Amino acid sequence: WASVAGAPLVLRASLGEPVDDLLAALRRAPAGRVGIELHLAVPSECECACAFCSKDGRAPDPAPEPALERACALAEAARPLSRAGSPLSVVLVGNDALRFPAFDALLAIWADVAPDTFEIVTPGTSLADPLVAERLSASGLAPCLSMTLHGPDEATHDAVAGLVGAFQRLQNAVNNCRAWGLSVHLHHVLTASALASLPQTLALAASWCEHVSLVAFASEPHHHDPKQTPRAFLDAMVPAPRAVRAALEDYEELLGQTLVALAGFPACLVPVSLRARLFYGGPGRSDLPSELPPACRSCSANPAMCPGPDRGTLAVHGAEWLQPL
Repeated sequence: WASVAGAPLVLRASLGEPVDDLLAALRRAPAGRVGIELHLAVPSECECACAFCSKDGRAPDPAPEPALERACALAEAARPLSRAGSPLSVVLVGNDALRFPAFDALLAIWADVAPDTFEIVTPGTSLADPLVAERLSASGLAPCLSMTLHGPDEATHDAVAGLVGAFQRLQNAVNNCRAWGLSVHLHHVLTASALASLPQTLALAASWCEHVSLVAFASEPHHHDPKQTPRAFLDAMVPAPRAVRAALEDYEELLGQTLVALAGFPACLVPVSLRARLFYGGPGRSDLPSELPPACRSCSANPAMCPGPDRGTLAVHGAEWLQPL
């Protein structure tokens, strides 16, 4: 039920598509014996067009009713597991879940189940409106809002986000969340171009928020497919692993003072002092190779913390940089 003993069962699905497989997995799960972590992609639009994102965030929304019906079915399947003592975490992802047309109804569905944790991953533009933060605060879910800071200044952030004013709206979003007692997590995605300004970006993030994470760039579902994505995209986005290792070593003290987590990084790139903060969300990432390189097969790294290399990195930089622990 989990790749590592004690790890939660991580299940992922899109509410924009049938969820029969996820429902079957929930109904088979041993109640009270394993934690459940649901990652649900909410069909929605996004005002941003982030440089590293594979999704067409500005695609039209489908009708919300089927997504709500699927959410109801999943909530009912998860309820007995939660009541039996299985820790239940729900994470809403997607282009921007907060812009789902029936978002309040979606919140009400999960508020009735009362999961142990409830997280919303969002670019944060909607939260620039204090009324949105107020509604979330009143939901009874005590949601955590996970947002992304793209750079150390307005020009860099707006350029990566593909939206003028995105930086100011993110800052307003953080302030609004704090004003309404909502937990905020800030992430920074480490692309090739982000390496040069890494210390400045992390220092800014830490001045806004106590929970800061550094996230490895992931070659999302079609980034590694040459039939769908030009190799030039990967060449521009994927940082050289040796450069990542050097940066993490150079800024080890700052990272130790600033970060609560390093997400998705192979353990061999991370200084020993920071490896306890490695985080890997578990099976389900579609950008991982079907077979681990030989160096990974002989490595002692905890698979609950280390995903190994993604296919995009292997395609651009090979596997020679890997160093078994």
